[in-house]
Amino acid sequence: MKTRTRYTDEQLRQFSIDDQLRDAAAAERQAAEGPFYPGRDITRESLLAYAAECRATAARLAQS
Repeated sequence: MKTRTRYTDEQLRQFSIDDQLRDAAAAERQAAEGPFYPGRDITRESLLAYAAECRATAARLAQS
């Protein structure tokens, strides 16, 4: 039987911050390079807005 991994609250918070920052970087990269899907509201502007939202969430998590 495999042992379950247990993470501390601090580790889980850091994982969440890292995830938000990775999402922001990916959205910024896609905003610079494409592809875009205007019919699905995936545009340069929406990607940059999402990246800003992710970075704001990461900042809030870092301060908590």
